[in-house]
Amino acid sequence: MNSDVWINGVHLGNRPYGYSSFQYELTPHLKFGDKENVLAVRAKVQQPCSRWYSGAGIYRHVRLTVTDPVHIAQWGTYVTTPEVTKSGATIRVETKIFNQSVSAQRRL
Repeated sequence: MNSDVWINGVHLGNRPYGYSSFQYELTPHLKFGDKENVLAVRAKVQQPCSRWYSGAGIYRHVRLTVTDPVHIAQWGTYVTTPEVTKSGATIRVETKIFNQSVSAQRRL
C-alpha cells in the first residue's frame, strides 16, 4: 500500500493501492558495465486503514523482467470469444508488441 519506487535516484512512480500488479520501465535509468544500480522501494502504511489487514512492507512476489528490445508487452495479450454456439466458437487474440530497438523491425 502506498509504495514509491526509485532507480538510481530517479522516482519511477507511486502506487497508492497495494493489491494490484504494476510495473516500471527501468532501462532509461540504468547504468551499464561495471557500474552499480540502486533500486529503492518505500512502502508507507497510512493509518487508520479500512482493511481488515492493512499490511506493511513487501509480502508478495517481486520480479525483475528482462526482455529483448522487441517483445510482447506485459498484459499485452487479450483473448475474447465474440461468438459462441453449440457447434463452435470464434476466438479473437490481440497481442501488443513493443519495439524498443533503435530501428524498425520486419514482420515475420
